[in-house]
Amino acid sequence: MHYSLVEPNPVTGRPLTRGFLSELRRFNEDSNAIVRNLPGLMPISRGVSMKVYQDPPDHIQLDGIHAVGELGHLISTYPFDSGSAIKPIDCSKLSHGVYDVFVCLCHEKALTGGVTDVPGNGNRDRRAIARFLKSRIVLAIGDEHLQHRDWLKVAEIERVREGGFARTLIDSMYHPPIIDMKAYQFTPNPLKALAAHALERLEFDSSNPLDVMMRVELIALQSISEQAPPALAFLQTQRCLQYLVERQDQPFFVGVGLENASYSHHTFCSFLRRLSINLAQDSNVTCPKTIEINGQLYHKLSGDLSEDDEFWTWTPEKSGFNVNCIAIYLPKAKPGTTPNIHYSQDKLDPSGFRVASSATMLDVPGTALILDEISSSIKKIYVAVNTVTLQQRLKMQLKEGHAIYYY
Repeated sequence: MHYSLVEPNPVTGRPLTRGFLSELRRFNEDSNAIVRNLPGLMPISRGVSMKVYQDPPDHIQLDGIHAVGELGHLISTYPFDSGSAIKPIDCSKLSHGVYDVFVCLCHEKALTGGVTDVPGNGNRDRRAIARFLKSRIVLAIGDEHLQHRDWLKVAEIERVREGGFARTLIDSMYHPPIIDMKAYQFTPNPLKALAAHALERLEFDSSNPLDVMMRVELIALQSISEQAPPALAFLQTQRCLQYLVERQDQPFFVGVGLENASYSHHTFCSFLRRLSINLAQDSNVTCPKTIEINGQLYHKLSGDLSEDDEFWTWTPEKSGFNVNCIAIYLPKAKPGTTPNIHYSQDKLDPSGFRVASSATMLDVPGTALILDEISSSIKKIYVAVNTVTLQQRLKMQLKEGHAIYYY
């Protein structure tokens, strides 16, 4: 709401008016009112990010906020509102540990406002100063927020010591409570990221009925992720996660453990946090230097399988490489979902192709295919499958990440 307050000034002949007092009373009532809503971020205008950041290091800042506090009061300010900017908080004196960061509505008020145009005589406007009292908004760490009128947790930070120096880390996965998904207009939206992540991995021309239905659900999630009420956004996310988890030939681990979650306004931010963590883990394929397959320790080799017409091939860095056994590790494939693959060291000899076996015991997530009939000296390995459908499935699983191991 815009207020056209004109501050009285007897020196210039501008008296105290009834209109000024009425508008001042109206402003104070609005700014001090209890919103009577669930706590959380609300949509904010003018391109202001409500995300906590560091500038300079060890100084936590927040440009603006538009939210309802835990006790129901409106907490709102913009960086360009004169006199109401949120002061950065210095974390350099904190001891090592994890801390909660709150944005707080203070009991005391500060004089805010600025220059405004007031209609004058004729076509000329005059400049006047509009000032009013407004509750200060500050950042607080830990239990300091309890001394204020209202508050909302907006971040988690950790003080760590690395290389003899202490520094502050902001938990990028933390999500404050929200009232409307529009609050993510200028900050990363995990639901939108989920939809984009899954759609990117789906084959566009797939005729699989499950893929077609899943694509429809993901597009719907993408459409509402920035404007729906949290409860509706959560419901659509659950529909998508159920499809992602049930997909057998190319599983998405992003939804595991979240597909049966229950909705609550107070736990929705925790759900978004877990989803963000799963997305980050699902995007980063980890292939350790050693893995244990069927009780045998395997060591990772450089290079991976590359597509070569109807084959995939792997060439060791050094020709004539001596091994006992080769394994293809697929960290994102569920056991039993990989097609039967045939392998050989000579693609021109059809009788030389053997069928790879699947690992029965693995000390890491995913599955592994074992190429145990390998001659002692390797120059190149050729891998193939029987049908085009199986070829497409293996292609997608290899694309999701794989590594070659030996013992």
